[in-house]
Amino acid sequence: MTLLDIEKDGTPSHSELGGGGRVVAVNFWASWCLACREGEHSASVSVAEQDRDAGVMLVGIDYQDGPDSAVAFLDARGRGGDDYRYVTVPGLSATRDSGIFGVPETFVIDPAATVVVKAVGPTTYPLPARAVLAGQRPQPRTAVPVQPSSGAPLGFGS
Repeated sequence: MTLLDIEKDGTPSHSELGGGGRVVAVNFWASWCLACREGEHSASVSVAEQDRDAGVMLVGIDYQDGPDSAVAFLDARGRGGDDYRYVTVPGLSATRDSGIFGVPETFVIDPAATVVVKAVGPTTYPLPARAVLAGQRPQPRTAVPVQPSSGAPLGFGS
C-alpha cells in the first residue's frame, strides 16, 4: 500500500511511520466520519501526547476523503505532534490491502511488527496501546456473535 503525506510532499519512510521496534497504532479516519468528529480523533491526539515518551507512534490514514477536507479537519480539531503522522492512500487500495470495512478502524502493531489489535468502530486508544507497551496481548472481545471457525458447531438450538 502506498502512503502519501497529507501535508507534505512525498511518501513517508517505514522508519518515519514507526518501523523499527515501536508500538504503532494505525487509525483509518475521515473528515466526514461522525465518530471521528465526536471524540475518537481527540482521544487519539491525547494518546500521541501522553505516550510519546513511551514510544507509541500513531499513523492516521485518511480514508476516501480529499486532502483539503482532511487538512481542514486537522486545523479544526488539532494534530498529535511529531509522533502522529497523517497520510492518505490514493484510490481504494486501502480497503483491499488492509481489510477495513469503514471508519473508524484501528490496528495496534507490536514492536515485532505483528498486528495484535484490530478495533472496528470508535475505540479508547490508551488501553490497547498501553497493554502492548507492557508486553501484554489484549484479549479478543466482541459485542456481537462471530462466525465460528471452519468445522466448529454453529451452536443454534440443541
